[in-house]
Amino acid sequence: MRQKRAKLYRKLMTMYQDAFGFRTPFQILCDVSFCLEGTRSGLLTASNTAKLMDKLVQGPSTLMITQCCIRELYRLSQDVPGSAVLAKSFSRRYCNHEDPLTGDQCVASVIGCENKTRYVVASQSDPLRARLRRIPGVPLIHIKRAVLVCEPPSDATMSKKTEMENASLHPKKRELPEELKADEGPPSKKRKGPKGPNPLSVKKKKVRDPMPRKTSGNESGEFVLDGAAAHELEIFAGVDDDGYSDGVKDDGETPQQTTPGVIDGSRKSRRRKRRKGGAVLSPPSFAN
Repeated sequence: MRQKRAKLYRKLMTMYQDAFGFRTPFQILCDVSFCLEGTRSGLLTASNTAKLMDKLVQGPSTLMITQCCIRELYRLSQDVPGSAVLAKSFSRRYCNHEDPLTGDQCVASVIGCENKTRYVVASQSDPLRARLRRIPGVPLIHIKRAVLVCEPPSDATMSKKTEMENASLHPKKRELPEELKADEGPPSKKRKGPKGPNPLSVKKKKVRDPMPRKTSGNESGEFVLDGAAAHELEIFAGVDDDGYSDGVKDDGETPQQTTPGVIDGSRKSRRRKRRKGGAVLSPPSFAN
């Protein structure tokens, strides 16, 4: 096969792959007339037919024949010996026809109206090829002067391809049922107004730690403590649970009752001076 023709056939099969979903290996459906003509001309044999078809479609292929065509070929093989042997090398395609049909009728019924199984048809029958040209997406192969020829795409194929391309470029809007259209009502308008700040550009507020609790003083200037701190300070100052100190004043007076949690600074300093031989203890410091 010449390089120019091989390039043309490669573009043709690529178009069928992109537009109509053909996949390799290509399924080539042969009829009775194709087997008879190939055997009569000496072009096709059981050993070289698969290689010739692979070169023609520019890819791997599978040769097939229907059951009805096999029956008709057995009946006509006496005139052309070797045609039945060629047909036996093909894969069998069961057409499920209880009453045997002619080769053209069987192939036409297998192809149908849309060629859903994506067959490439090889036939020498002019009426069958004219019928299949009206179906989009059906590649046709025939023998011309002992050469395998792949026909250019038909008008139906090109119009279908153009229609599919236009549909993909300009998709149609899906129409809703009338019930849904009635429930929708008028379209809602968007509110126009000032927009808030961009949350990504706003500085986040710092979370401050809670301030430590401070001690407060009463009107006389004495520090008042509450809880465990007051109890510890009472023990340090020598005040018992009843509010009396455990010692006697220097002037011989009876000790005065003190309010729990209230500390007299002068009395505390005298108690420190009165201790003999002991270390002078400084009062605990409290946070203001």
